[in-house]
Order: sequence, then C-alpha cells, then structure tokens
Amino acid sequence: MKDYSDSLAIAGALVSDDDLISNTLVGLEAEYLPIITLLQDKKSLRWSEFQASLLVFKAIFS
Repeated sequence: MKDYSDSLAIAGALVSDDDLISNTLVGLEAEYLPIITLLQDKKSLRWSEFQASLLVFKAIFS
C-alpha cells in the first residue's frame, strides 16, 4: 500500500496517513484481527507507528 501511496504522491495525488492505514487494515487477513481492533481504536496514528505495530505483532505471533 505504501508503494501505491508513493506512486500517487509522485503523480500529485497525496494520500493521507489515515486513508493509507484504513486501506491497509481492510486488506489484512483474519489472523491480524487482534491488532486491527487495537489500531482502529487509536485516534491519531502515523504511518510509521502503524507499520511498527504490525511488524511487532507479526514477530510475536508468527
């Protein structure tokens, strides 16, 4: 998703972190449901924090 976002930015169509995160959450598999629920409850979340949370979750539960 980040690659698509970067490509759109180059074309002049910026994608907000909120939109990028929302679209990424929709595409995650069911095994990520616990972290999806946790991250959806956060009011303000930057892409880097979101990505780090997913990586930690994957490292612990894989």
